[in-house]
Amino acid sequence: MQNIFEFTPNLIGILGSSSLSDFKLKKKTQILSKSNFSLIEVNDLFIIETYSPWQQLPLVEKEKISQLLAAKKNKIKFVNDIIVTPKKGIQSPWASKVGDIFSKCSINIKNIEKVNCYSFSEENNLDALDLNLLHDPLVENIITDVERVSDLFTSESKKKTLEINNSSIENFLKISKSLSLGLNDYELAYLYEGLKNNPRKIKDSELMMFSQINSEHCRHKIFNSHWKNRDSKKELSSLFSMIKDTYKNYPKNVLSAYSDNAAVIEGYGNSRFFPEPASKKYEYFNENNNFCIKVETHNHPTAIAPFPGAATGSGGEIRDEGATGIGAKPKAGLCGFSVSNLRIPNLIESWEGKELKPDRIASPLEIMIEGPIGAASFNNEFGRPNILGYFRSFEKFDEKTKSHFGFHKPIMIAGGLGNIRPMHTKKNKVSLDAKIVVIGGPGYLIGLGGGSASSTESGNSDESLDFASVQRSNPEMQRRCQEVIDQSWQLGDMNPISFIHDVGAGGLSNALPELVNDCGFGAEIDFSKIPSADKSMSDMEIWCNESQERYVIAIEAENLKTFEEICRRENCPYAVVGNFTEDPKLIVKDPSKEEPIIDLEMEFIFGANKELFRELTELKKLDQDIFTEINFNIQNEIFSVLRHPTVARKNFLITIGDRNVGGLTFRDQMIGPLQIPVSDNAITITNYGETTGEAMSMGEKSPVALINPQAAGRLAITEAVLNLISSGVTNLSSIKLSANWMASPNNLEANSSLFETVKTVSQDICKTWNLTIPVGKDSLSMETKWQDHKNTSPESLIISAFAPVKNINKSITPMLSDKEDLVLVRINFGSNKMRLGGSILSQVIDKNFDECPDIEDMKVFPKVYNKICQFIENKKIIALHDISDGGLVTSVIEMMFASNLGVDIDFDLEDNELKEILFAEEPGLVMQMTNKDFMDLKDHLNQIDFEKVHVLGKTNKHEQLVIKSKTFNEKINFNDLMKHWSKVSSEIKKLRDNPKSAEEEEESYLNRNKIILHQEFSFDIPKNISFKNKPKLAVIREQGVNGQIEMAAAFEKTGFEVVDVHMNDLIDKNLTLNSFQGIIFPGGFSFGDVLGAGRGWANSILMNSFLKDQFEDFFNRNNTFSFGVCNGCQVMSNLKDIIPGTSSWPKLTNNNSGQFEARLTQVKIHKSKSLLFDEMEDSHLLIPVAHGEGKMDFHGLKKPIKNNQVVMSYVDADGNSTEDYPNNPNGTEKGITSVCSEDGRATIMMPHPERAFLNAQLSWTNLSNEGFSPWIKMFLNARKYF
Repeated sequence: MQNIFEFTPNLIGILGSSSLSDFKLKKKTQILSKSNFSLIEVNDLFIIETYSPWQQLPLVEKEKISQLLAAKKNKIKFVNDIIVTPKKGIQSPWASKVGDIFSKCSINIKNIEKVNCYSFSEENNLDALDLNLLHDPLVENIITDVERVSDLFTSESKKKTLEINNSSIENFLKISKSLSLGLNDYELAYLYEGLKNNPRKIKDSELMMFSQINSEHCRHKIFNSHWKNRDSKKELSSLFSMIKDTYKNYPKNVLSAYSDNAAVIEGYGNSRFFPEPASKKYEYFNENNNFCIKVETHNHPTAIAPFPGAATGSGGEIRDEGATGIGAKPKAGLCGFSVSNLRIPNLIESWEGKELKPDRIASPLEIMIEGPIGAASFNNEFGRPNILGYFRSFEKFDEKTKSHFGFHKPIMIAGGLGNIRPMHTKKNKVSLDAKIVVIGGPGYLIGLGGGSASSTESGNSDESLDFASVQRSNPEMQRRCQEVIDQSWQLGDMNPISFIHDVGAGGLSNALPELVNDCGFGAEIDFSKIPSADKSMSDMEIWCNESQERYVIAIEAENLKTFEEICRRENCPYAVVGNFTEDPKLIVKDPSKEEPIIDLEMEFIFGANKELFRELTELKKLDQDIFTEINFNIQNEIFSVLRHPTVARKNFLITIGDRNVGGLTFRDQMIGPLQIPVSDNAITITNYGETTGEAMSMGEKSPVALINPQAAGRLAITEAVLNLISSGVTNLSSIKLSANWMASPNNLEANSSLFETVKTVSQDICKTWNLTIPVGKDSLSMETKWQDHKNTSPESLIISAFAPVKNINKSITPMLSDKEDLVLVRINFGSNKMRLGGSILSQVIDKNFDECPDIEDMKVFPKVYNKICQFIENKKIIALHDISDGGLVTSVIEMMFASNLGVDIDFDLEDNELKEILFAEEPGLVMQMTNKDFMDLKDHLNQIDFEKVHVLGKTNKHEQLVIKSKTFNEKINFNDLMKHWSKVSSEIKKLRDNPKSAEEEEESYLNRNKIILHQEFSFDIPKNISFKNKPKLAVIREQGVNGQIEMAAAFEKTGFEVVDVHMNDLIDKNLTLNSFQGIIFPGGFSFGDVLGAGRGWANSILMNSFLKDQFEDFFNRNNTFSFGVCNGCQVMSNLKDIIPGTSSWPKLTNNNSGQFEARLTQVKIHKSKSLLFDEMEDSHLLIPVAHGEGKMDFHGLKKPIKNNQVVMSYVDADGNSTEDYPNNPNGTEKGITSVCSEDGRATIMMPHPERAFLNAQLSWTNLSNEGFSPWIKMFLNARKYF
């Protein structure tokens, strides 16, 4: 084999394909050419360590390996190369999954890793190259000498344990500084006094554990502190007690608060859909469908390393939901970012100023290019739709005070909701005989000291320790863990989980002690049982590392076997690591060592809870230069406001995330037939076919906090609840809030401000409005210091609002109707003064205004809110949008965009008053309703002494925004507004994705008639479906698959008996395919797609003779059908050698955009032999797509077209097959996205009909939201042959 390079007899290299797409290689080449380096190519290089010398391996095994790795046939020549590898001692997620695939293909190797080989011109002197241009030093190493590749798998000797002499407090101080433990004076004294008489030396593992457990991140010391007024000496309650007061005031519908990983809220749903545990048949189970809510932050890691920081932030929050009670199912997510000014190279704005930041943190632009991809990729691969978010860019330099405000330490918000069974809401009481279990991947030296690092102001800790605190994500592993949790809670009262806790900050050193402490016992942990993959790690690093995707669980001894069987079925690693003890001590011991690694009293570990006090004083108004003149051009500043990243189009943040996985998304960010990202809220369906749901929204007003932090807090809540009003929520007090507090209370004034904001939120808003805050988080080190500079974030309250929805079909959107009898109405909950302080306008003109918006009608607000809810319930409001960033004019423009209409607005105002009313961000709503209903609403509101509601104008069909007043009359074209609003998204996509695709999408925004969605079909859609006979169908899955539930639901609705079949069921011979009439390969990321789209799963079948024969027999049976969607499409395309009549099928390759694409697309059904599409010819339908490798690469289209095997194509609005982006999201030739076998029994497609068989699942449809969609016809067609 010529393509093999032998480093040693047992270590070889195999050359793979290009590591970079053409446009990424071009970009990298251009960067390096600026330093006079000529990059020739970048290739994957697979390094394999074998047990026996490579030359002695059987030829068949070598060929298997070469086939799996899609090895190039080129001979490897190392001439002038640099090799980029993962950090030494850390196995990449790629390698762990490939190891799983090799194992299933009966290939036994010792190690494998994928590295990148950069090949340069021989003339280049690589010693002069800046290596940071090639790698990320946080997670990668560089090899400049090819001979050193042999070191990749060599284990360094185990690091020694540090022991601390207990004799002086200075020793504790020294170790605290060297390990950046962040211990305060009280904690150092507590440690010294508690340990000075201990006869043995204290271990670094014990101190690191103590610091993580007692970090601000984990113990929330500031929120739990008591307060003293410096002036009156009066003692005041803690911030946390004020938050808890909201629950005491209004506990209704809150089932769990403050005591678990997430809060639990009573829902309206009355059924769940999942496989019956014994038979594995999918069924509906009638019971209350409650939901858990949680919102987390991951600010510090995202500042240091945006992609892994945001990815692990999302992953950690997902684990919080899954570990609620004794097991819950994450359902839908949210994500948000606050950063300083972006300064996009081709879009530098006058207000942004020069960038000033420390080198050790990422720039705002880097964060917004890499961070959202990190968060989206984790959600995508785990299988949770991310359907809500916010984004703020803000920075301000005050010349007078020389203060620099902004978000150099960004806010990274991750949150969501999940469903939980009523009997699992609370954790069980655990017996002394229970076993302590860890599930998930092994430990690596990634993420160390994250709890204390994130509690420290950026720049105050050692740079190397900052980097050490960055974690790494493996969402496919977390998916396996969640499948174990799911199958446990599906057992109902027989759930083997008694207690569960996620592993996050502090790793096992925090999670295991917390589990033990919460169970009320001590414990003995067998250190040798803790899974660890890096043999060089010290005991402290094994105990404290923050390797992700792990949970700790207490399982009663009699339930352990059941749990182990579930883990084995799901390929989920697990380890029984310890037992509980009556003696309340934590002892962690390695049987091979005499001295324990941990030997401390539980009371001592958790006892450093001295009553802390903080001071506050009377707040002073911020002294700043005030701007009073309003002298600017309205049209120019409308354009400037639309280009501000906080206001601008957010497509670059949204289309990277799968918003339909699970099939229970009712509303995502996109609105209307143009799919405009202006939704005020997100809504999920409680279950397939139900009309109840759950809604969530967000609110924040950070810039206002520089003028009035308490007003900013009130506005955050007001914005969140106003954003939720259109969801169909029944009343204001049904809403529950998560409050995430970001600040830097490191002086008296900042302390006082935070106290007063919490107080006004608790007492003035929540108590008055009967709102509850059952969950939240604080991150109170929001300052970045470097050299003689510092950047401080405004005090920021990020509110996420959640509520059950009785009827999702009553919800409305910002999409306007063009009916003549409708008017636009503004309702204002702020001041008629129209204050401009803290507004987007003030930022783009770079001026200060002394007064900021605020909620002025506190007491009457609930009555007005509930009346609007009634009007929405009775369908008296057609469209609705909140007024927030950018002011009234932005809200109206966004409604125009969503509706593809123009709008006339008319004011009886002078010029300055007009400017104020257009751009002020006083809280309020814009609504569309009939004039009659407006008069009715006005009468109702007058009765409760609320008069701030008036008509603004109406829609027009001229595609213009027309603004009139006493002295102003201007028409602004729709496309001019759209061009400015879309600029930020387009420019970021040009930097991040294939520039050509970004340019095509930018053009499509202005050529709307080609992308506007619609449907046409000629067949009837049934209202009810009922069959007596139920053909048996297998929905088959492998590790990493995440789309099986919605696929099962679609086929169950059409009368199939649907069975959950894991590949291990077939391997273990618990099931065979003989009894099934149909098999379905659903969507997801099987084995993380590490060897290319679906190739790992397919080859695990083809290279296992038992499985290959079974599938081949099935495909050849004439009374069967098979169907593959998305990842299932990719798998089946790789199985074409054993599927009759599929020789012309394509392989699936990367999207042309170089990006994961999630969109609602339109397709046309062709005349084909596919049995699934009978009688659907020429239908023009809407369907979601979500894939990164969806381009169908044919070796010739003549045969499949001639044989009528082409089933479906992406089309434009006129129904023409298209290769233009974004109508065609991947660039497939002729838009083809589905093909079938020559006999029509096997069909594959990339779009997701199982996420569109109900109208409610589509983000927009021209049909009713109720009932089946046209796609139900496809699922019904599958029954015609049975």
